Amino acid sequence: MNSDVNNGENPWDNVFASYPSAQRLQRYQSTKKIVTFNKVLGVDLDGRDPKATDYCGCGNCQPMNSPVEAFCCAEILQASTSAAENYTKFSYESCLCENETIKNVVENLTELKLFIDTCKWLGNQDDEEIDLLTKNYRFALYKKLTLLIHGPKQANERLPLPSCLVSFVRSTYPDEDEEYVGFLDY
Repeated sequence: MNSDVNNGENPWDNVFASYPSAQRLQRYQSTKKIVTFNKVLGVDLDGRDPKATDYCGCGNCQPMNSPVEAFCCAEILQASTSAAENYTKFSYESCLCENETIKNVVENLTELKLFIDTCKWLGNQDDEEIDLLTKNYRFALYKKLTLLIHGPKQANERLPLPSCLVSFVRSTYPDEDEEYVGFLDY
């Protein structure tokens, strides 16, 4: 486990499928730098309004929190980065969210709970019980989808998912107040 556990944080905060603690999010918010370079597209999205969806080519993108996460699966098809190439293994007509593999990953709650349990077990053998909330499902799905699309990544190799895919996850496991953290590049 990393040193955050020794700072009085819940040990689950550092497990692959757990949701970042309020303390960790607050620490991130106070020190975060605005990231506008999108590693998937290979371009700086500094001038892009994340609340507008005029970049959307699939019709499923929703307003996002920051420019770096305001991009569409249709834009990925035009990009030439190695991260963009990872998306070519998923065929889709108009939107990545239509791909059967992606749909199954997002919509299969039993498999998602098994994924979370496996990640908890890998991170902590105590097998403590925690109450899972929709935010835990969303966070675990972002991790699982990144793993599916890009393969294993280190913590410092975070890649945003396209807006349409994030919107699909959010609509499947919504926050009742519609308050979402967004992509954190920490």
